[in-house]
Amino acid sequence: MQKARYIIVTAPGFESMRGLAAEIARRGMPGGAQVIYDERNRLFRVRHGGEPYIVKAFRRPNAVNSLAYTTVRQSKARRSFYNALRLCALGIDTPRPAAYMEVRSGLRLRESYYICRDVASPQIRHWERRPDSAQMLDAFAADIVRLHAMGVWHKDFSPGNILVEGTCPPYRFYYIDLNRMCFSVSSRKKLMGMFGRMHDLEEPVRGLARCYGRALARWRLEDADASAPQFMHTLTEAEAERDAVGAYRRFWGRMARKRRLKRLLRRC
Repeated sequence: MQKARYIIVTAPGFESMRGLAAEIARRGMPGGAQVIYDERNRLFRVRHGGEPYIVKAFRRPNAVNSLAYTTVRQSKARRSFYNALRLCALGIDTPRPAAYMEVRSGLRLRESYYICRDVASPQIRHWERRPDSAQMLDAFAADIVRLHAMGVWHKDFSPGNILVEGTCPPYRFYYIDLNRMCFSVSSRKKLMGMFGRMHDLEEPVRGLARCYGRALARWRLEDADASAPQFMHTLTEAEAERDAVGAYRRFWGRMARKRRLKRLLRRC
């Protein structure tokens, strides 16, 4: 095996994280790190300088991707880091990025990590069960309008990747799992497609879309920017609901087809 090469990049203001980042890259998670998620990727909570941080350890890529992530594509850790910095520059909330690390062997990526500040806020999953659900949903819809106006396309826009701070206005929304994100997007289909994964039931998606339509109407009266995607200047509440429901049905239709295919393959 070729000698490992370590890439360690810290964000402005987080230079003190370099020692911890190097330790993780070279020797793995330090003692005392708390596992808080363990599936495809792993999440750990660590403390540094008296502050809590989240370390995301990405699953080791397969042979093809391990080469692709050093030659033709950026690693998920690198994309998460720079997308987070860009969101911060736009004034969009995400846990503050601190560092990312890559462990390479020749032209292959072996391990990669992303470190950010911990945000002790719950996900918006099952928002309809919250006592403040109506107020929260209005505020969240307005934040989606803000994302769209800036051309931010979060491809993994789902309740598990959105944190909400507060139980009454003003709310604050944090976006996570950023490695599949694009900027300067103006496509109506892509941006409205963000509604597809927001709930596993259709009616809550309809409700969110109606809130979005009303928030969009307010945006046109108060904050409309000519540089925003063109569809935002004309989209009606009814059209927003139709687009959102269409995205929902396409996404969950694909999921159902994948499940059927897996069942068929297991029988073979």
